[in-house]
Amino acid sequence: MNNFNFQKVTKILNKNLDRHEVVKYEIIESFQKNGERTYQLHNLAAEVEDDMLFFKDIEEILPTDISYVLNGFLVSSVKDLIIGENIIKIYFKDGHIIIKAIIWS
Repeated sequence: MNNFNFQKVTKILNKNLDRHEVVKYEIIESFQKNGERTYQLHNLAAEVEDDMLFFKDIEEILPTDISYVLNGFLVSSVKDLIIGENIIKIYFKDGHIIIKAIIWS
């Protein structure tokens, strides 16, 4: 089990929602199995439940296809977590997810 603070991820996303009416995020998922894909979501939220981290967006654009890792993953599968001012980087054994706030109003 790792000691990364995923509650901090949920707090950052919630703080963005509290401060801005709309927050647009660019998501980059890069994994050996599915390659790299980039997509955008609005008003992203996250929830930690047991050993899982789940993401959702207000417009429900995030595909429910399980190949989109942002839908949910085991917290214990994370190898590194980097949290910056407007960016969250989550690293796994076989790839990574980058969540970047790009526009807010």
